[in-house]
Amino acid sequence: MKRATLGEIAAAVGGKLIGEAKIEITGVAGLRNAVAGDLTVLSLPRLRDLVGATKASAIIAPPDLAEAPCAIVQAGNPEYAFIKAYEFLRGREEGPVGVDPRAAVAEDARLGRGVYVGPFAIVEARASVGDGARIFGGCYVGRDCVVGNSCTLYPGVVLMDRVRIGDRAILHSGVVLGADGFGFVTHEGAHHKVPQLGTVEIGSDVELGACVTIDRARFDVTRVADGTKIDNLVHLGHNVIMGEGCLVAAQTGFSGSVEVGARSVFGGQVGVSGHLAIGPGSVLSGKSGVTRDLAGGRRYSGFPAKEHEKEVRQLGALKRLPALEKRVKELEDRLADLEAQSEDDKKSG
Repeated sequence: MKRATLGEIAAAVGGKLIGEAKIEITGVAGLRNAVAGDLTVLSLPRLRDLVGATKASAIIAPPDLAEAPCAIVQAGNPEYAFIKAYEFLRGREEGPVGVDPRAAVAEDARLGRGVYVGPFAIVEARASVGDGARIFGGCYVGRDCVVGNSCTLYPGVVLMDRVRIGDRAILHSGVVLGADGFGFVTHEGAHHKVPQLGTVEIGSDVELGACVTIDRARFDVTRVADGTKIDNLVHLGHNVIMGEGCLVAAQTGFSGSVEVGARSVFGGQVGVSGHLAIGPGSVLSGKSGVTRDLAGGRRYSGFPAKEHEKEVRQLGALKRLPALEKRVKELEDRLADLEAQSEDDKKSG
């Protein structure tokens, strides 16, 4: 990481500097652990109380923070500005280049300029790897696969035959793309495998976390569009179509043939039943269970998933049930007493 003045950093992120422009920054750190020379960030309002004790030389913060024990770079989106500052300080990373002698690359595989293929990686026949791609040790790139420019496949990634990946995609360790979709026909008590003849396509600027698994389609394609980011341990069944710019948190699962609209957001452990459509801009709270089509542009939660406001009202009503039950019992007892009193009055009259 290079050294830079705070003035240079403020200019690079488009922030407003409060403090000395000549302050030298040599590293980045969190509010609690930062020391002299570090740049830190206030990204969450609940962390504001930590600002007064930070030992950082400078902090990137929202425009309403005007006082701190260090210099301040004010930015409308502090977290994004901090990312740009880190990239500015990091500079260009020079990764490894070339094919490790322990790798196995088919003679008719096509490798672009500046490609790296690590030890014990395998690139099969007719596979194509774009310029600047990095395929780390232990990866498998199957026959007729296409890996775009500047992609990164971390150790242990598996691309089965005919998988296609766009430019600048990042696949973390344990990702498996193009395993057979889960399809069986039961006949006379036995389960018979349905051939899975399609493939998987991943767009550009997609990031897949560790151990993400995406099954190949039965006939056509399972697709993740440009800019979507998927967390660890997420599964997409065969023929799922996921739109651009979606965010999917860990342990979420999509059954086969689900269609997800662009820029939808899924919390952790969401489950989606098969053959459903989720409209663009949907937000699913963690542990939601989707059992029907959902309109876009709304927030959903619960099982089965429903509009969040309705779910909150229903949960509130459930919490009141014990008190309501007690109240109904009291009213029933009073009614029984009144009926008994009425019978006594009739007999005495």
